[in-house]
Amino acid sequence: MTPMWLYWAKVARAHADLAERAVTPEAVVDACSASLAGMEAEAPNPPQSRDSEEMLAAMISVAAAAHALDGLYGSVKPLLSLPPSCARRSRRIIEALTAGFRVGKQAPRWQAEVDWLFDSDEAVHPAEVFRPLVVSRVTAHTVVYSGIEVATYSAAAARRAADLASTVITACLDNPKPATKDWAETRRDIWQSVLGSTDRPSASGLLYAPAKPVTVASRSRTP
Repeated sequence: MTPMWLYWAKVARAHADLAERAVTPEAVVDACSASLAGMEAEAPNPPQSRDSEEMLAAMISVAAAAHALDGLYGSVKPLLSLPPSCARRSRRIIEALTAGFRVGKQAPRWQAEVDWLFDSDEAVHPAEVFRPLVVSRVTAHTVVYSGIEVATYSAAAARRAADLASTVITACLDNPKPATKDWAETRRDIWQSVLGSTDRPSASGLLYAPAKPVTVASRSRTP
């Protein structure tokens, strides 16, 4: 039986790939910016993906990575004798992984990254109020302003989240302590098959429905 958290890690990796493929090329961003500013610019052929697809794929990748690490924690916790903790979830995850695996040197860096991941995952339910636009992208000639959710759920964030989940899982399975040795051995080969998989969600198999195009607010940078 394949644990669900391994499937979540696979979902995170696949949708990080989708988010990266959906990124609008800089040439297209600059051409749109010039057009909005009333300047003539040769527009390259626009990509087939819609503006919102990067964000939607990134939302899935970030959430899936958080589910993968939360599931890993839930699977390992019964094997360990952990003291009661009132720490936030991301902190309890690293406490358990440090207790169950020989990953002490990596734990401080992981803690900062897992804190970021769970903060991003919790951002899926922001307050429904108007908020200032933020800079979500800078090209050679354009500064792009978007809602904070666009900046939070970018292709870069998706890759960061997916790589974090993969790194943590791999390190734990490769470095078990006595209490988790048998557990890790039964899951290592399954995880290697996930890492080696080339499966990608098809257009009809995505976990979101393609949305209508979204206009991106931008302005040209002065030379």
